Order: sequence, then structure tokens, then C-alpha cells
Amino acid sequence: MQTLSTSSWLTKLEQQIFTINQKQATGELVLGNKTTQWRLCFFLGQLIYSVEETHRVRRWQRALKRHCPNWKVENRPVSNHEIWECQLLHYGMAKGELTAAQVKAVVREITEEVVLSITRLGTGNGYWRSCEYQEPKIPFYLTLCPLEVKKIFHQSQNIYQQWRETGLSYLDPQLAPVLTKSASNPAGCSADTFLNLTALFNGRYTMWDISLKTKQPIARVAKLVHYFYKQGVVELENLPDVTPPPLPTQFVDSQDKNQPVIACVDDSPLVGKYLKELLTPLGYRVLYIQDPIEAVAKLTKYKPDLLFLDIVMPKTDGYNLCSFLRKSTPFSNTPVVMLTSWDGVINRVRAKLVGADDFLAKPFETEQVLQLVKKYVAVEADEF
Repeated sequence: MQTLSTSSWLTKLEQQIFTINQKQATGELVLGNKTTQWRLCFFLGQLIYSVEETHRVRRWQRALKRHCPNWKVENRPVSNHEIWECQLLHYGMAKGELTAAQVKAVVREITEEVVLSITRLGTGNGYWRSCEYQEPKIPFYLTLCPLEVKKIFHQSQNIYQQWRETGLSYLDPQLAPVLTKSASNPAGCSADTFLNLTALFNGRYTMWDISLKTKQPIARVAKLVHYFYKQGVVELENLPDVTPPPLPTQFVDSQDKNQPVIACVDDSPLVGKYLKELLTPLGYRVLYIQDPIEAVAKLTKYKPDLLFLDIVMPKTDGYNLCSFLRKSTPFSNTPVVMLTSWDGVINRVRAKLVGADDFLAKPFETEQVLQLVKKYVAVEADEF
């Protein structure tokens, strides 16, 4: 196979990601070389997470320290075979310990690190692996769209190009600089500067770690390491990864029939997936129905305590379905929340006329959903 230049195969990779988005595919784009493998994980065509097993936990911990420094979870082992990072982020959001902005910042930063690694070490080789994630646990509006991914790839390519032009391409940011045993105070360094170097270049911190600690861009840290490496003052060492972080026990998907049932009738699987990810850990059973024609039979079977109903759907619309349900005795008092991308006075008034109790405009915030659930349904064991 002909070897592609870095820019050529990155362009090819961007095209693959665009195709995945167009097909709304769920699975992993697996890339790799002889020593490293990367996984770009997609749900319905949107990038939900990026994985590189080398320093996977260190990378996760750095992102948390930067964007969620006060967030703590109990110590419990997790499986490396699932995207446990997404499970933990969702848990923090569902409990109100993390904001949506924090979660997306963590996902974006980890993706930026992984993509830079792909740019430095990768090739054009890769394959698609379809899979159904058991618990990706990232709401759809926190995923990275193709334009965001493209921006990250271009940013990574620019960084790597600058590194090549300045002779830094040999440096792996995952290596840890350590002062040589014979190192003395280098020429041009003050005593304070040398003490700082001693504290940082001790073999315990990778260049990425030092970037976080000093609040300096990785490129600036790389230039500093390069300068002292060429002087023979530091050596570069590999560090092992650390123990995986905890997974909350609340992610057990209980099938207790006494749990309140929340139903969602919406032709978009993203909305149904989002509600399930958000509400299941809080003690609710979520029933998602994509086809409005099948809705009545399923709703009759499960008798939901709350119904989220989309207005614009094929075959029928939410107004007609809500009006029909209100004329049916089992659903005459079931709380109904209408969903729509078209917010306006007319839509709200019409929703009220057909018997809807509330109205929620898309895209909606997690806090809005939780407040509506708290308003109409209560789970005694859980506090929002």
C-alpha cells in the first residue's frame, strides 16, 4: 500500500468521519500502527469519545483536574472494555455535580490529545467496527459534530507542523522528562528556575502533566524539554498508566416494576437515547417509542407516569396523538410534555388546547428535563 503523507491521510480520515455522520452509524473507527491503537467512538454518527489505551487514565485525570477540579467519586474498579469515562461523566451530570459545559470540555480536551497522538504516530490504515454500546452515557447534545472534529484535526495538524519545523517531532508528550544524575545548573538558569526544573523534571510527570501544572501550552513545554534535552540535562522516560477511576454503583439498570415509567414518543432516536441515559440512573424506567402509530398499544401496556411527546412526526403529529390520548380513560390524567424544535406562542396555545400539561423546546437543557420530571413524578429514593 502506498504511504500517504500526514495531510493526505488526515484528509481521508475527515472524509471517513463525514461518511459515518451521514450514515448515522454507531460503532468505532479503529486506527493504529505497530505500537499504538486509537478508537474514535460514534453514536448515530456523532463522536461521543476518543480512546487511546496508552495513558488512558492519566489523560482522563488531567482533563478532570482542568475542568472539574472539585469533582469526586467513590473508589470502585471499572472495566476498560466499556467507555467508562462517559458513564462517570453522565453520573456526575445526572446528580447535578457537573455542568454540561464541563462535560463537553472534558470530552473535547481528551479528543484533542488523542488526535494529536494520531497525527504524530498514525497512518492512513484503519477499519470500522460496528457495535452497540451498552452504556456510552453521553447525552447527544454533548457529542462532537463533524465540524468540531474537523476543527480539532486541523488544529492538531498545525501544531504538529510547527513541531516538525522547529525540530520537535521526535518528542512524545506522553514521555516524562527527568534530570540526568550528572545534571548541574545549566548555563543561563537562575537558582529558582533550576529548582523549578528539579520539581517538574523528576520522572513523575509527562509533558502533558507539566503543561497542566504550569498552565503552559504543550508546544511551549515541548520547546523547554527540547532545549534541555539537547544540552544533555534531561532524559525522557516512559511512565505506566495509573489505576482506573471509580464507577458508581448507581449504573446498575434495575428492572424493578415499581419504578415510575417515563415514556417518550419521538421519531428521533437521539432524544430517546438521551432521556434513557439521563433518567435510568435516577430510578426511572424509560420507554422510548419511535413510531407514533405503535404508541397507543405500548403506552396502554406500560401505563407511563409521564409522557414526552414530539409534535412533528411522520404519519401523525403530536397534537393528534395527545388529543386521542386525552379522550382515552387510561390517559386522561397522564402528564404530557410536548416537544418541538419550533417554539412559539401558537404552538404552546395549541398544545394546551389538546390537553398537554407542559411544553419543552428543543434543544433542551438537562436541568429543564429534571425539573419537569420532579414536577410530575417523584422517586422517593432520589433527590435531584
